[in-house]
Amino acid sequence: MLKPALLYTIRVLLIVLFSTHAAYGQTDDHAAMRYLWGRGLSVPALNLNLGGYTEAAVKAPERGDSELVLEDLSLFISWMPFSQLRFFAEIELEDWLSTRRVRSLEAALSPERYYFDWLVTPAFTLRLGKYLTPVGRWNVIHAAPLVWTTNRPLVTKNELFNTHGTGVMGHYSRLLNDRNLELTVYLDDSEHLEPRKRQPHFEQAAGLRLNYEWLDNLEIGASYLAYRNRLQGVDNDQHIFGVDMSWRRRDYEVMAEWVYRKGDKANDYETGGYAQGVAPLGHKVYAVGRYEYLNGRHVQDQAAFDLDAHIGVMGLAWRPYTPLVLKTEYRFGDGNESVAPSGFFASFAMFF
Repeated sequence: MLKPALLYTIRVLLIVLFSTHAAYGQTDDHAAMRYLWGRGLSVPALNLNLGGYTEAAVKAPERGDSELVLEDLSLFISWMPFSQLRFFAEIELEDWLSTRRVRSLEAALSPERYYFDWLVTPAFTLRLGKYLTPVGRWNVIHAAPLVWTTNRPLVTKNELFNTHGTGVMGHYSRLLNDRNLELTVYLDDSEHLEPRKRQPHFEQAAGLRLNYEWLDNLEIGASYLAYRNRLQGVDNDQHIFGVDMSWRRRDYEVMAEWVYRKGDKANDYETGGYAQGVAPLGHKVYAVGRYEYLNGRHVQDQAAFDLDAHIGVMGLAWRPYTPLVLKTEYRFGDGNESVAPSGFFASFAMFF
């Protein structure tokens, strides 16, 4: 008998398929399907696109066993039934297969995202469903083919703030002094709206994010998030404050984030950040370097402990084609073994 999470995922897919089937008879039957590598399968007659990405990684920590793992296999479903309404879903198999274990489909399969966007005006969009929490930059662009390293920075992980929310989000953009200004406001009620709850998860949350195009190549962002979650059977009220930046010129790039988390207990705080630079070496090969740190009362696997970790990452990324990237990196540090072990990591990631 299928378990609830798998049943829910199937329901999401069936809603999309039945809806597009109903729309098919009202559209141009002569519109041809086409597939473009990296952009997926397009069905113009249905205003439907099917795509996704995959990532396989090699993990060889200095302490512990090496592992080859299928990190992600994600299916994207994008459908626009009307000019002002669009639907998006991401169905993912996460950490399903590795040389050390095989997870059950029920454990690995997850409806990663699913939401409707209502384009109320050209400047304002209303979103309803499950979305990526817009704290900083990394979390909203986290798909493996879009980022430069196999491992994500500690301050962007689920242990610091929940990387997904379920509820309503409004996004507004306008020009200010001929520069783009974006405001995102969101309310979460995962406790009642999210069918598959993984610990830790939001019970309720509210947040906002500002992003401003300061210069042609420079964007500055700020985030605030207030949320409640449950750890070790106790409700915790938390506040997140963050600032971030992104600079790009030609093939050079600098990205940085800083985050501060404050809990409702006197010693429950955490601060951290990272700065990452990318430089071209030629022949579509890029050098990547990152420094990150995390300090304070850290929670991992439902256990809380004091942490003072400083981490360096040095690596290379080769992008022979736009949808494809091969990455290799060495991670090292001080006080990092419990949260981000030193070692060698490599990965292959591709949009299909």
